[in-house]
Amino acid sequence: PGPPLAATCGARVLGNIGVSVTYTRQRATGDNTVSGSIPHPLVFNRARTFSQTQTDFTRTETGLHLSVGYMVPLSDKLDAYVYGGPTSFRLNQDTVSAVAAAEIGAPFTSITVTPTIAVAKKSATGYHAGLDATYRLIETGGMSVGLGGFFRYTSATATVMVAGASIETTLGGPQFGAGLRFRF
Repeated sequence: PGPPLAATCGARVLGNIGVSVTYTRQRATGDNTVSGSIPHPLVFNRARTFSQTQTDFTRTETGLHLSVGYMVPLSDKLDAYVYGGPTSFRLNQDTVSAVAAAEIGAPFTSITVTPTIAVAKKSATGYHAGLDATYRLIETGGMSVGLGGFFRYTSATATVMVAGASIETTLGGPQFGAGLRFRF
């Protein structure tokens, strides 16, 4: 999937222990090739092969990450937050659900194939772990504005149907980003 779009909201609950919830969304579009072989209707042991590329196949992963973590102050302005917890994923992925083949005619050397495109929708539960660092630029009263970055690894597996076969796919992976931080 492409780069994540992420939004997080969290709070300290006891000393340096915090809880947070993060929503992420990743989307990728690419090509998919459908290929195979079909037996000749008249000649034994002579298969005809086909290969067809489908464009604009889309895969979208959304994740809801519930985290518990610990804030480590590294200096007066810099701190790091180490966290982890369960992740609930939702996958929407274009797949080929079936392939229809038609003979073009005698001498039966060519065929036409028509893939049927479907959207596989699956939910899966996995985990995540990460590190977030913030450098505070401005502090006024109980509010601060700073710059921060994060690295998070997420993982789960889901099974989707592709042309009648169950295929296991991995969700998540490494995620990283940077942005402004507002603390109240």
